[in-house]
Amino acid sequence: MNENLTKVLNNLKKDSWYSKLNSINTLGGLIFQNHYDAKISLLSLIMELTSSKAVVQTRALWAINNILKQYPELSYLAFPYILKMADSKVVATKNIARDMLTKPGMRYTKDRYNTILSKELYSSDVLVRMNAVTKVWKIFPTDPNLLCTLIPSLFNDNISYSRDDRFMQGLVSLLVLQSQNKEVIDQFSDYIGIINLYKNFIREFNRNEVIYLLNSNDSKDVVIGLTLINANPEKVNSEIIDKLLELSRNNRCEIFLKYKAIMALSVIANKCNPVREKIINILKRSLVEEPNDLYTYLTLTCLKYLGEKIETEKYIKSQNELVRAIAAQTSTVNNLNLLNLYDESSIINCMSIMHRLTKKDVPEEIQKKYINQLYDPWSYINVKRKYSYMNPKDVEKTLNKNLNTWKSEDWVSKVITMIDLGCKLHNDPKQYSEESIQLLKDSINDSFGIVRTEAIWVLRVALECFEDPFDILEEVNEYIQPEVVINDNNLLVRLNFILLLKKFNEILSKYEGCEDRKEAITAILIDRALNDGASIVSKTSEYILKYEYGIEIDKEGIDIEYIIKCMETYPYSTTPLVRYYLKNKLSHQDKENEAEAETDGKNDSSTSESKNSEEIELNNYTIEFLQEIFKNKKDCFEIINIFHILDLLDLDDEKTLEYARNMVELSSNKFLETKSKIIKKLLNDINWTTRKKGLLYISQLLKINDDYGNLFNDELVNIALFDDIVELRSKASNLLNKTGHGSPKIDKRYAIAYLFKSTSMIINGLKFENIRAVEGLYTLYLRCDTVKNMEDILMILSKYRHSTKWYERVYAYKIIEKLVSESKIEEYYYEIISWCTEDMEDPVPVIANTCKSILRIVDHFEYYAQEDEEDSFKERIKRLEYYLMDSDWNVRVEALNSLREFISEGHYSYIEDVIGRLQDPHWRVKTTALGILSDLDYELVVIALPEIINLLNDQSETVVLKTLITLKKLANKEPRILPKIMSSVEGIESYSTWSIKEEITKLKIMNYNYLKRN
Repeated sequence: MNENLTKVLNNLKKDSWYSKLNSINTLGGLIFQNHYDAKISLLSLIMELTSSKAVVQTRALWAINNILKQYPELSYLAFPYILKMADSKVVATKNIARDMLTKPGMRYTKDRYNTILSKELYSSDVLVRMNAVTKVWKIFPTDPNLLCTLIPSLFNDNISYSRDDRFMQGLVSLLVLQSQNKEVIDQFSDYIGIINLYKNFIREFNRNEVIYLLNSNDSKDVVIGLTLINANPEKVNSEIIDKLLELSRNNRCEIFLKYKAIMALSVIANKCNPVREKIINILKRSLVEEPNDLYTYLTLTCLKYLGEKIETEKYIKSQNELVRAIAAQTSTVNNLNLLNLYDESSIINCMSIMHRLTKKDVPEEIQKKYINQLYDPWSYINVKRKYSYMNPKDVEKTLNKNLNTWKSEDWVSKVITMIDLGCKLHNDPKQYSEESIQLLKDSINDSFGIVRTEAIWVLRVALECFEDPFDILEEVNEYIQPEVVINDNNLLVRLNFILLLKKFNEILSKYEGCEDRKEAITAILIDRALNDGASIVSKTSEYILKYEYGIEIDKEGIDIEYIIKCMETYPYSTTPLVRYYLKNKLSHQDKENEAEAETDGKNDSSTSESKNSEEIELNNYTIEFLQEIFKNKKDCFEIINIFHILDLLDLDDEKTLEYARNMVELSSNKFLETKSKIIKKLLNDINWTTRKKGLLYISQLLKINDDYGNLFNDELVNIALFDDIVELRSKASNLLNKTGHGSPKIDKRYAIAYLFKSTSMIINGLKFENIRAVEGLYTLYLRCDTVKNMEDILMILSKYRHSTKWYERVYAYKIIEKLVSESKIEEYYYEIISWCTEDMEDPVPVIANTCKSILRIVDHFEYYAQEDEEDSFKERIKRLEYYLMDSDWNVRVEALNSLREFISEGHYSYIEDVIGRLQDPHWRVKTTALGILSDLDYELVVIALPEIINLLNDQSETVVLKTLITLKKLANKEPRILPKIMSSVEGIESYSTWSIKEEITKLKIMNYNYLKRN
């Protein structure tokens, strides 16, 4: 940053509003030379939007607008603040802000803002995360892409509560989520936004300055002072603590400032033992003195943070859901009222209770009551027992409505639908329909974990009320693959599934010969008890094993001798045991390294060298461990799923990689199939970090063998070309390259910049090839349905569908598919049908499938149209016969393709209709008919042989070539026809076309070999 700009920004911070205006006007008139200067200036101007003077606000908006004209990709920083200003009571400010929101950069930001937030929710900066949390609840309160991150993490037991920032994130998220008061949500959102902005400019901690800030009348200053304290708790003195206590008790103090003051006290107590007891006593006393629910909630969360327990039942019985939820966390374990909270079926309460009752201090009596309550499907999240007696007619009506609109339904509707389905099965278990099964299958495969959870819950209901539960289980068998479901990224899916397995095991116990299945179920429970990252799932699995199976796992006793012994008696449990043993060894070593580094105070380079040598040592240990097992049991890799262990190995080490390859060669193919299904599930999840996890697994597999990438081609293509997250597009593209398919090079800088370019600029750039095609086509794909002039779009698509790069052709057809789905280009259907017919046999599967999908959407051809249940077989055939006589050759081709389906189903009488098309005037129809005949058994088409031979004299070289290929296929099935056809084949040897000459040569060789044998 140059000196002049630094000076202007410093003047902006002065209290004089005249100096501020002068600086704002200067910034608004600058041409910025780099992205960084523009960003810092923009953030400084955004802070001025909180000014009490309307003139400062309006000029700041003007200057912000000028910066965004130069760097539209920075619009995301200003968007939430401009959105707030659009509701300003100052008319001038409101009008300017609303006008700014109509600008292209802001419109594109609005469309993409949920994606931006989904990235910020995983930022390493707590303030960025907390800011994103409040923006989610305020702007996108029902977006599944964001909720899949927030809801499971409300009481995320993967988080250590020693991490202040993570705890604060959950606290704010819960508070904003449950608050019925819009002012509270706005207040939290605004203040966290201020902190997030000021973090770039906050200075060093100075006690006098902090006290000055805490005494300020400007709440903005107080927030900054409290933020400095949170970041430096060890530097406070008694005067600052007294001021914090004063703030926390001040009834006129805004609730957010109270929250920050209480949290600051807790952080100080956690870091400074001398004042810990004093602060805890003050917090406990304030619970009695301050009856306000919100204050009670904030105080209880701080006590929870400090590890304190509250014995009184008062808060468990509170009227406020937030207070009840946090009271469950701070309650002592002998408080049986905890279990009563289950009757509410609230996600917050259920998660909180499960989190609390899976802690180490829970006695056996409570454990048993907890697990028994958990077994009841009607004590689960979102459902209450009263729902099970809903009117069957109302339920049926809802199910029928949602059956055909499932893909377009929002997640809330899907969850409600699944609850309705559970009620239907409960009320009338004998009368479940095909529609019910289809909804169940769709929900099991849904990309949103909460919906998948409800599907498993429905199956739990079915197992409870069906006399013969095997009926429904057989219907969904291929969708419920235990190893795939139990590795789902959503902890509630895994939790429900282990409860489902527990019930299934009870059912199996009634039958003989099910020992193998029961052992497999036990192995899954052992796996979750040992290896699940969420304590809710792992401890629940432990409880089930302990109280239902009489199995208590001695984790300390798991060693190589124990594992080898288990391989003989409990082979299914071997992989979980090996995985746990190795994970435990690695994590134990990591903790030792961290402690050693802290004790020795090693510098970065020596720590890094030490870490590298320890990694090599651990790799060597892992190899020796596996070799020892192999030595004792040669077929161990047919029992141990090595693909579940690869992520524990450092495959960048050549020795380890070579050993891993050897293990994979000895391993069963079924293990690779299982792993690939798990990865595909991850790649299709709505949460981008889950998709990223799937890509990391693929990169591990590719180190073993590049060919493994072909297992995920469709998923990799979809992510590389269409994912919202640029980082994932780039990773998937690199993985496609490794598999030898070639893929676009995703440049993050261009990819983001193009998202903020105007649509007209993108269209012109693609037309005249003066922009990067991949980023341009991706952006056009996102916006194509908003373009008014469709001729421009069709011109671009016509050009890129002929591209030599497969991914550019994919973009072209995916854009067509999107436009056709929204009925934007009906007047161009003739061209589109022609293009799709031409390319539906494209060697790239995604292009061929997209072409067929487009033809299905336009509903032009019976073969591609969705099957109409009310339409009889005879009516469809009659319509096909009509299509075969259509004047449009495209229609005739598709009618033939429809006949192909019927013939493949055994309706051989329609072969005559195909043979009749060999005389069609259009070459495409002839070649389609030949293609159908060439795939049939010789006996079925022998009658057409003379007509096929006659086509060797056709005027079209394409028909001649297709005829030769057809004859070759038929000769492979029945070599005796070769002498009959060779005279006709030799009669066209004068053709100079290379492909025709090649086919003639192949037939000659076949004939020679046939004559030689006979």
